[in-house]
Amino acid sequence: MRLMLLGTLTALAITAANAAEDAASAGYMLPHCKSSLNYPPGTFIEGYCAGIVVGMVAVAQPLFAPGQSRAAERCLDIPENVSNRQLVEAVVSYIEARPQQMEQQFRVLAVQALFDTWPCKN
Repeated sequence: MRLMLLGTLTALAITAANAAEDAASAGYMLPHCKSSLNYPPGTFIEGYCAGIVVGMVAVAQPLFAPGQSRAAERCLDIPENVSNRQLVEAVVSYIEARPQQMEQQFRVLAVQALFDTWPCKN
């Protein structure tokens, strides 16, 4: 009985550890991001996706905007009239076009999507 209980607890621990690792991946987040496009977000994870994307914009836009010193490395110029929905749509489209990168961190691909979608016009 103890052995069976120990085996069950070990299996649950391994499953939980794997789920925690995958939760940050693009493959895990993509379905939730797509669902978040159906307003209002119905679950925490769907709102979490939109929050990550909008948060990335809030950090990246001032740092990499035209005229900033970091803009020489990579420049980001998101027009003021772009909605949060359009931001999420851009990230979803970017990730869907790269199925081979689904195991990568969602946040990394989200930032890459923003730079690719709204580069500065030099």
